[in-house]
Amino acid sequence: MRSDQRIGLLIDRKLPQNRFGQIAQGGLQIDIDKEGRIYFGNMSQLQIVRFDPRTEKMETFKPPVSETELGDGHLTMIDPAFQHVDGKLWMNVAFATGEAGGTWHVDLASNTWTRMTYPPGSPLALAYDVVADSKNNMVGMQMNNDKIWVTDGKTLKTDWYDFPIKGAGCRRGHIDSQDRVWCGVFHGNALAMFDPQTKKVTEWKVPTPWTRPYDAQFDDKTYVWAAGMDNDLAVRMNTQTGEFTEYLLPHETNVRHVEVQKSGAFSSMWLGDQHGNTLVRVEPLAQ
Repeated sequence: MRSDQRIGLLIDRKLPQNRFGQIAQGGLQIDIDKEGRIYFGNMSQLQIVRFDPRTEKMETFKPPVSETELGDGHLTMIDPAFQHVDGKLWMNVAFATGEAGGTWHVDLASNTWTRMTYPPGSPLALAYDVVADSKNNMVGMQMNNDKIWVTDGKTLKTDWYDFPIKGAGCRRGHIDSQDRVWCGVFHGNALAMFDPQTKKVTEWKVPTPWTRPYDAQFDDKTYVWAAGMDNDLAVRMNTQTGEFTEYLLPHETNVRHVEVQKSGAFSSMWLGDQHGNTLVRVEPLAQ
């Protein structure tokens, strides 16, 4: 779907279908590469959809595994932001059976899919979210795991780093301009930041119980923004002082993704209401 606000035009484009029957057509994440092409993790359809708004060309790419291996798999999170570095993107397949589940390193030009494997005895690395840094390395996170992990985009070697709150890893997050990962510690009711320079995770407890941040993003200046599913509060934290500001949302809002608008005098945050079919913008009037 594309909206042109200048003329009030809304264009809806149907996606090519890969799996038929009672299988949903929707998706979980949309992202954009440096060339402005749009990528869609086409969830139960188990395909990557790429759309170029300049040429109107739509393409689909499918994992090289059988339907039996995929089972009830969902192609969920995808990050093509630094695909221009080496021509590859990161994505994951959740809930799949057999060898299909987990994180994949994908070269769309040659349609080469490489599934990440780990040495025997390694910590569990079934990502709920994957984000790419500026070198196109992958950072993985999982809300039931007390570790965050980084896979080198060249060697595919993976290192794991501990969260201070055990059993309460991050659910979703975003990379900042310093390659630090900011994320929501869902079960631990906190925000977290992984610094690749120090190799450490820092956490900040959110003031109100049951906020359960789902996602978080830094504005690259002063504030990190977040929100969760349960208590209809958006939060903004001053990273220099650790002070939180809470914003009561206008109605019941099931938040699973946040996007920070970094332009303007003060950063603001856009929220998607998972169940209410609305968009919400939280805009502070002063620092």
